[in-house]
Amino acid sequence: GGAGVIVAVVDSGVDWDHPALVGRIAVNQRDANFDGRDDDGSGCADDIAGCSFVSPDTADPSCGPLSDAPQWRARDDEGHGTFVAGLIAAAGPRAEIAGVAPSARILPVKVLDCTGTGRIAEASAGVRYAARMGARVINLSFGTRTDSPVLRAAVEEAQRLGALIVASAGNDGRRGVTYPAVYPGVLSVAASGDTSGGSVDYTRVAPFAEFGAGVGLLAPGVGLLSAIPQTRCGLDGWVCEGGPYARGDGSSFATPIVAG
Repeated sequence: GGAGVIVAVVDSGVDWDHPALVGRIAVNQRDANFDGRDDDGSGCADDIAGCSFVSPDTADPSCGPLSDAPQWRARDDEGHGTFVAGLIAAAGPRAEIAGVAPSARILPVKVLDCTGTGRIAEASAGVRYAARMGARVINLSFGTRTDSPVLRAAVEEAQRLGALIVASAGNDGRRGVTYPAVYPGVLSVAASGDTSGGSVDYTRVAPFAEFGAGVGLLAPGVGLLSAIPQTRCGLDGWVCEGGPYARGDGSSFATPIVAG
């Protein structure tokens, strides 16, 4: 069940108050005073429940006013990160779903803005932070075609600190596995789920998934049900089912199955 394990979700943030994630968040008591100081030397002041590295200078203007990064407000304003977190560790009496590792704790690390996009420098800072905060598993459900020395160095630092990085191979239909999934030691995940026969066959590669050299594992990535913030229901393709839950497809969502 993952008891005692912190899994960092380096993504669009996490809805801390979601009924499936209440009590599943890694709480940092070393910097819980909200005094504006970085009491534990993590590089992020007042980070009681994760950190945001999204800069107001680089975020999409539609995201509204943001505080200077890094800062403690790692709430999810897109939905992607909460969906990922739910697949890993959803649990509790109010939850409508269960994650793969319901006893694990989620460390929210926000590096993607309200449009689900971000900068490599911010993603790299998020990976370093996650490792320094003791995450044993770091979930990266994003990818880039750019082999960035900054991102590579962040992955290597996290690995030296003992973290296992699990990353999405990509959804571009066999154009080649993306970074950071192809970096040495990273466990890369592609989505399974072929619907050509009228039902979902999870033993076959999903038609949109990257697959081939550089892929470590296949995991279910079609028709998955997970948590999203209530405020995102009906927006950006999120169709809620009986509450703040929706379905999603993609290697982004196969990745947390493996991380869990």
